[in-house]
Amino acid sequence: MRPFELTLADAAAAVRAKELSPVELTESVLGRARAVEGRLNAFVGLRADEARRAAATAEAEIAAGRYRGPLHGVPLGLKDLIDVKGQPTTASSAVRDGHVAAEDSTVAAPSRPRAPSCSARPTPTSSPTA
Repeated sequence: MRPFELTLADAAAAVRAKELSPVELTESVLGRARAVEGRLNAFVGLRADEARRAAATAEAEIAAGRYRGPLHGVPLGLKDLIDVKGQPTTASSAVRDGHVAAEDSTVAAPSRPRAPSCSARPTPTSSPTA
């Protein structure tokens, strides 16, 4: 089984047990995203460099015994309806064109200590009319 095929629970358990590195998991997920994006148009944005930096940081922290919880080292994507500090949030609507979040939303904030990087912004399945 390829890392991107793992369930969230299985990926998190493998990272925690050091059977799967955050870098390997992230590269697998990014590769799969690139491979299917042309057909699916699933992402508004994919921050590969940020994801790689976060994975390398998580890998070093976990190796040093500083495991932060079940999402540590697991790549995370939050829909483009949820504000993530410093990132555009368009909700796929012209009304939100150019909006960059000044702070994390209440949905994004709790994930920061466990999964510090939001590396993908999946397209909303529906959006308000512009």
